[in-house]
Formats: sequence, structure tokens, C-alpha cells
Amino acid sequence: MDNKILVSIVVPIYNVEKYIEKCLNSLKNQTYKNIEIILVDDGSTDNSNLICDKFAKNDSRFKYYKKENGGLSDARNYGIKLCNGEFLTFVDSDDYVDFDYVEYLLNLCLSTNTLMGVAQHRVIYDKKTIDFGDDYKKEEVLTGVNCLERMLYRDIIDTSAWGKIYHNSLFKDIKYPVGKYYEDIATTYKFFLAAKTVCIGYKSKYSYVYRINSIVNRGFNIKKMELIEMTDMMANDVLNQIKGLDSAVMSRRAYARISVINQMIKVKNQKKNRKEMIYFIRKNKKALLNNGKILKKDKIAFRLVCFNYYIYAMAWIVFRHIKKGV
Repeated sequence: MDNKILVSIVVPIYNVEKYIEKCLNSLKNQTYKNIEIILVDDGSTDNSNLICDKFAKNDSRFKYYKKENGGLSDARNYGIKLCNGEFLTFVDSDDYVDFDYVEYLLNLCLSTNTLMGVAQHRVIYDKKTIDFGDDYKKEEVLTGVNCLERMLYRDIIDTSAWGKIYHNSLFKDIKYPVGKYYEDIATTYKFFLAAKTVCIGYKSKYSYVYRINSIVNRGFNIKKMELIEMTDMMANDVLNQIKGLDSAVMSRRAYARISVINQMIKVKNQKKNRKEMIYFIRKNKKALLNNGKILKKDKIAFRLVCFNYYIYAMAWIVFRHIKKGV
């Protein structure tokens, strides 16, 4: 493909000196060359700035900006305003991407005449790579509503801002909620609906986003409860706009609660919040277990946490240790 279309890559940065160089090298070496890399330093206090300065001085495609700390959403919104590209993608500063990541996603959109494309990712656990999903499939084009439904059921498509490419027109009316955790849950579904159609890229030899386990799992703090707030806000908006997604929305709301429960397994001062989350799942247990579209592993989690929380907690700890090495 030619390199006529400029693609902007927004990289929010906050105290990631251990990871940022690998991230930026993966962007520097992209097969698609007509890119601008917007580095938004969100008030880092480590040596991230020195590494960013080095890349900006040695490669004019890197543009480094430093701002006061405002959180991930604020950094993303700040970067979006600085973009000149027709298409835009986000890369987290503690991730890295394959060398054909931009070329693959851009080609997906151009070849299917869509405004948004989705890539797959891998999570690296203690230097061991674990794939998400086992099926090798061809790319496909989905309506925004179908894409949203698949996301709600966690069927290949996730809520993340990263791992996706967007036409710049999609950001006209959509912004990330400043000051909130899980800001992508409150926005990604809006992009699907605004794009009308979305192209989905499946596993090939390359074109992955790589996530580092030590970054993904930072432990629990009370702000993690915002996963439920953001999910319920998305759920209400979806139900107000679209008919027929009630079961999918319920599935996602239950999964959000299981996810928070998992993060607070070893936390002793959250019994009230935990009881409320388990009550929600128990109240909707029949509908959840009878829903054929919910992943089997999610159904097992719902069933077990309803039966006995402490048995569920032990099972989760063993699973993490055996499957993921953490």
C-alpha cells in the first residue's frame, strides 16, 4: 500500500520508564512510515521524559508534549486535539505492537471502506505469551450494533481504546470521561455505533498488541469500583438506544462485578461491596445461566460465586497460579 494517508498514534505516558523505550521502538519501526507519534506526558516524575526527548530529537515523527497530571482520559483527549492524521490509534506506553500493526489496521479499514478497525492482542505473563482466543478466522465486517453485542459478550471484541484504529471524524462528538477509571468502557461502544460498520482483524502471524502482565494487574484500590459505574452507565445508554440487547447488557454487568470481585479477592475491608455484587449475580443467576451466548468460563464463575464465595476465591487463586503464573 502507498503511504499517502497520515496516521496519528497517541501515546499517553505516566511513569513508565521501564517500558516506554520498547513501546516507542515498536512504533519507530512500523512498516507504514507516514505516521506521527503524539507523546503525551501526563506529569511523569520518573525518567520517562528523557526517553521521550531522545526519540523526538532523533525522529521528526515523534512529537513530545508535557502536561500537568490529569489522568489517562485527559491525556488521550489532549493528544487527540494535536492529531493531524486522517486515522488515529492509541498505544499504551507500557505496551508494544508488532511492526505491521499500523499497516494492517489501516489496510483493513481502506479495503472494507469502514471508519474503524479492531486488532487482537496477547498478554505476556512472566515472559510467557498467552493468546486470547484460539480460532484462526478471516477478517469480517460487522454492523456497529453487532460489534457492540459481541463486545458485551466478550466475544473476541473488547472494550479497550488501544488495539483499534479510528477515522478522525469519529472524535467529533465523543470524548473520554476525565477522572474516571475504565474510561474506554464509557466510550468504545459509542465509536462502534458512530462508525456504523467495523472491520475485525483476527490472528495472523503479526499485527498484535502486546500487554505486560505486571502492568495489567496492579492490585485493588477503591477506584476499581468504577468498573461497575462505567459498565452500568454504558448499559443504561445502550438499552435506551437499542432494542434486543437486554440479555447481552445483563451479561456484561454481571461480568463487571465478577471482575471486581476477582481484583478484591485478598482485600478484607470490602465485604459490603462484595456482598452487593454477589447479590446482583444471584438475583440474575437463572437468566445468566440460561443465556447460550455467555462464555462457558463466565457461567462457571457465576455459578460458583453464587454457590460459595470462599470456594470461588480459592478456585480463582489456583487458576491464576496455574494458568497465568501470578
